Amino acid sequence: MEISTQPGSRASTPETRLWAAVLRQAVDDLEHSDTRLDAKLWLESDDDEPGSFVFVATVLDVDPRRLRKRILQIDKANRRQYRYAA
Repeated sequence: MEISTQPGSRASTPETRLWAAVLRQAVDDLEHSDTRLDAKLWLESDDDEPGSFVFVATVLDVDPRRLRKRILQIDKANRRQYRYAA
């Protein structure tokens, strides 16, 4: 699932670039123990207020449930891979 916010794409507005950056930060935060819990709580929340995961996914025109599922699958695979590499 790819979210294109490159200049010239249909989704390339300042607002969509901002919310895509928020989403990218949350995904990055999953990788760090000091921010992981907050990121996971944000991703798993079903709130739809401005700034929430559901709000961000909606602004990016992506189904929040599918996006959440995919992010958490990737996170789980990355954590498993890291555990076996260590």
